[in-house]
Amino acid sequence: MPWGRHFPYPCPMKVGIPERLVMRRTLLLLVSVVVVLLAYINVYYVGYIWDDNFFMLQGIRGFQHFSLVGGTGVYYRPLVGVTLGVDHLLWGWKPWGYHLTNLVFHCLNVLMVFWVVTILLEGEEHRDWIAFSAALFFGLYPLNTESVCWISGRTDLLAFTFFLLGVALHLLYRKDRKGRKGWLLLLAALSFLLSLFSKEVGLALVFLIPFLDFVFLGVSSSERRKVIFSYLSYLVILLLYFYLRKASLHPVEERLAAYASVKVVHGGKGRPLLDALSALGFYVRRALFPFRPNLFIGAIPGGYPMNFLTLAVFALLMALSVAYAFVRGRGKVVALSLGWFLFGLLPVLPLAATGVAKTPVADRYLYLPSFAVALVLSWAMWRGGKAWGKGVTLGLVFTLLVSLSFFGVTFGRCVTWTDKLALWKDTARKSPGFGTPLNQYGVALMERKRIQEALQQFALVLKPATRASPETRAHAADNIGFILMGQRRFEDSIPYFEKAIKLAPWDVIAYHNLGIVYMQMAKRGNNPEYLGKAREYLEKAVQVNPTIIDTHYFLGVVYAHSGDGERALREFKRVINMDPRHPYAPRAREWIVRLSSKKGLAPGGKR
Repeated sequence: MPWGRHFPYPCPMKVGIPERLVMRRTLLLLVSVVVVLLAYINVYYVGYIWDDNFFMLQGIRGFQHFSLVGGTGVYYRPLVGVTLGVDHLLWGWKPWGYHLTNLVFHCLNVLMVFWVVTILLEGEEHRDWIAFSAALFFGLYPLNTESVCWISGRTDLLAFTFFLLGVALHLLYRKDRKGRKGWLLLLAALSFLLSLFSKEVGLALVFLIPFLDFVFLGVSSSERRKVIFSYLSYLVILLLYFYLRKASLHPVEERLAAYASVKVVHGGKGRPLLDALSALGFYVRRALFPFRPNLFIGAIPGGYPMNFLTLAVFALLMALSVAYAFVRGRGKVVALSLGWFLFGLLPVLPLAATGVAKTPVADRYLYLPSFAVALVLSWAMWRGGKAWGKGVTLGLVFTLLVSLSFFGVTFGRCVTWTDKLALWKDTARKSPGFGTPLNQYGVALMERKRIQEALQQFALVLKPATRASPETRAHAADNIGFILMGQRRFEDSIPYFEKAIKLAPWDVIAYHNLGIVYMQMAKRGNNPEYLGKAREYLEKAVQVNPTIIDTHYFLGVVYAHSGDGERALREFKRVINMDPRHPYAPRAREWIVRLSSKKGLAPGGKR
C-alpha cells in the first residue's frame, strides 16, 4: 500500500504518489492548523481556572512518584500526569506553557481527524475535501473550547489523540488483506491503553470497534477469525487496565456516599436510568446547536419531555441508518457517525445517573463525540454539493460558511476565557442559582480587590436556596474566612473555617488556613496554646492531603517555633524534594541552614 494512500503527508522516499495529491493534502492540512491556531491565539493569556491548581498539583505529584499500580480517588490517569510533569519541567508554574501544550494536542487532533476521515472514506469522491471540512469543523467546534482553554481539559485532548490513533490503526489492520501487518493491531491495542491512561472515555473504543467492523466495514466469513482475534487483544488491554487501577476502584464507593446529596441539590430526579437517558437527549440537542458554551451546567437542561423526544428521534434515525447500511450497503457514514456519537457518550452518562460530579453534563464531554458531528456534517455538505451538480465549489462555500460561524464563536469564547471575571460572570448568568459559579465569580471579584462584591457572592452560596453541594458551601465559607484573614480579623475568621470543616471534613484548605490563623495569633500574642492549635490543624491538613507544599512549609515553621528542630528539618526538606522551584523552597533552604547550624528558635520565638 503506498504511503500517501492513508497518511496525510508524504514520504519523499516513496514513489508512485501523484505530486498534485501530495501538494493538495499538505496545503489542506496547513490551512486547517493555521485557522485553528488563529481561533485560539488568545489561549496563551488564559490563567489558572477553577480547579486547575489542584489538577496540576496532583498530576505533577503523580509524575514525580510515577507508578502504574493504583491511583488516587476515582481518577486513574497516569499519562496526563506525565504530560503535566514534563510541562512543569519546561515552564515551571507559568500557565501559558500548559495552555500551549493543550493547543498543540488539539492541533494534532485536527491532523488526526483528517487522516482518519481519509481512511474511512477510501474511494469516496472528494474525500480529501471532506476530510478537510471535517478537520476544520472539529478544530473550530465551539463546545471544544472548554477542553482546549482549560488546563484540566487536557484529559479529553489526550484521550482523543490515542483513541483516534487506535481507530486509524484498527482500520488499517482490517484493510490489510494479506494478514502480514499484525503489528498494526499491537499498536492499536497500545493506543487503546494510552487512551484509557488519559481518561475513562477511552472505554468507548470497546463499543465502537465492533460497530465499525460489522456496520461500516462489514465482516466476511473469511475475516471472522481475524476480527475475533483483534477483540481478544482489546479485551486483554481492558483487563490489564482495570487491574492497574484496582487501587482506585474502592474509593469510588466512598465518594458516592460523600456526594449522596448532590442529586437533590443539583435538581436531579434521583432516577439514574431516566437521568442518563435525559442527559443523552440533551447532548444531542447541545451538539446540534453548539453556539452557547457554558463552563458549568449544574442540572440537565430541558427536562424529561424535551430530552426524551430528542432521544427518540435520534434512536429512530440511528436504527434506520443501521438497517439501511445492512440491507442496501449505503448510508454507512451516517450510521457510523450516529454510533460514534452514542458510544462516545456512554462512559460519561453514569455521571448524570449517579451525581458524583458537580456537573452531571458538560461541554467537555462532547469533545470525543464532536468528531461524529464534524464527519457527518462535512460528508452531507459535499454530498449535497455533488447532488446539485456544483461539486467542489458548493462544498467549499458550505465549508466556509460553517467554519466562519464556528470561528466567530470559538474566537470570542477564547477571549472570554482570558478574563476570569468575565468568564465566571457569564457562567453565573447562564447557570443561575448554582453555588459553584457564584463561588468562582466571588473568587474572581476578590482577585480584583472588589471585596464587598465578593463577600456578597459567597454569602449567596451559603444560603439554603442556592443549589450547591456541601463541598461548594465549604469553599464559600473558606473564602469568607480567607478575606477576614487578609484583614487580620483572625478571631472572626475561625467560625467560617470551622463551618467549612463541618460541611466537608475532607476540606484541606480549611485545616490549612486554621493552622495559619492560630500561627499568626501565636506570633501576635506570644501564646504557646495557639501554637499548639496551629500544629494540630496543619498536621491534620497534611493527613488529609499530603501533596500541598505550602502546608508542609508552614508546618515546618510551627515545628521550628515549637523547638522541634528535627521535625522542622524533615518538613523543610520535604518542601524542597517535592518541588525545588516552589516559591517557598528558598525560605525552606534558609531554615535548613539555620536549624542545621543549631540556630533554631526557642519555643514562642519569632522568625
